[in-house]
Amino acid sequence: MNLNFATDTTFEEHIQEVVVYLSRGKPESERSAYVEEKQSSLVNLDDDKKRSIVDGLMEELKGLSYGTANAYGRIEIEGLYNLFGYLCIQLFKDGLDTEYTKLVEICTSNKAIESSVKSRVVNSLLNNLDDLDSFKADLYKSLLRDNQIALKEHDDFVSWLSKLDSQSRRSLLIQVISHLNQTADKKQLIAYQKSLLEIDDSDSETAKSLILNSLEQPDNYSFDDVLSINGVLKVKQSNEFNLLQSFINLDYNLYSSSIKQFSSVKEPLLAKKFSLLQLNDYCSNFIGKSIHYADLANVINAKDDKVLESTIIELIKSGLTMGRLNQSTKQFKVNESVKFKLDQKDWLELQSQLVKFKSNLSNISSFVN
Repeated sequence: MNLNFATDTTFEEHIQEVVVYLSRGKPESERSAYVEEKQSSLVNLDDDKKRSIVDGLMEELKGLSYGTANAYGRIEIEGLYNLFGYLCIQLFKDGLDTEYTKLVEICTSNKAIESSVKSRVVNSLLNNLDDLDSFKADLYKSLLRDNQIALKEHDDFVSWLSKLDSQSRRSLLIQVISHLNQTADKKQLIAYQKSLLEIDDSDSETAKSLILNSLEQPDNYSFDDVLSINGVLKVKQSNEFNLLQSFINLDYNLYSSSIKQFSSVKEPLLAKKFSLLQLNDYCSNFIGKSIHYADLANVINAKDDKVLESTIIELIKSGLTMGRLNQSTKQFKVNESVKFKLDQKDWLELQSQLVKFKSNLSNISSFVN
């Protein structure tokens, strides 16, 4: 199938291409008669007859599985549906939503087409509706609700959302978030929740959910970006915000009292993450130095060396702190460590460095002059 529908290609040529493709799914003895029958209908064409022909051929797409066994065949299927989409847009100026929705449903209900191909086809069909954003948004919501389509990449999706009015944007984002809540894709969910709060910072439930999702994202240890969102700042009185604050300030008492307010959070994951951040914060003060096991154990209340060593290994795997364990001397040498917050000593050191930098700039300026 040709993916490029040139404007100088006639309706008859488009239909002949579709008919030849569909004929390949029929017994060889019937193909010629099938093609002749369809070609004989391409006379005395007016818009009504063209619509009738497209509608009839569209019905033959139901159950179509020919050509999906290899990459080329999958591309042909995509091209076939794109061509039907193009013909629908050209011919069904009135009632396009009904006809186009039918075309999409024929694709999504066809069990013979791989799910990855369906998603690609449907996303392509939706992309063809650039000038019909309201209908496109409604169709997309319906497909998400029925789990019939994979999400577009977040950046592409947000770019498209910018074309919609604020109410349509909010409605669609809520549907996307509802869809993602049924999956394990925390990263995507967080991105869309942030997008929703950008257009509606009064949505307190989304803000509180965003906090918990960010905390529960396994590889996420920095929460400054969440704290900078206005919608999150508006829920300062919530248990969720207290829990977030406990992680940012590494306040164990606040963490301990806040976590008790939740029954559905992943407490073991959060407890482990809190311990890793505590340990990382302590290690960040000893870069290039070795720390005794006993001192590290006191930081996280590790009950024995085995638990401590396991936690240190997880810390190294997280990328927060890099170093080397010495089991014989029971020490951990810190090579590198991420610093999430600055204490008074850090501020004084930074101030000293800035003073030196300013002095060096003055010297360079004097030399140049």
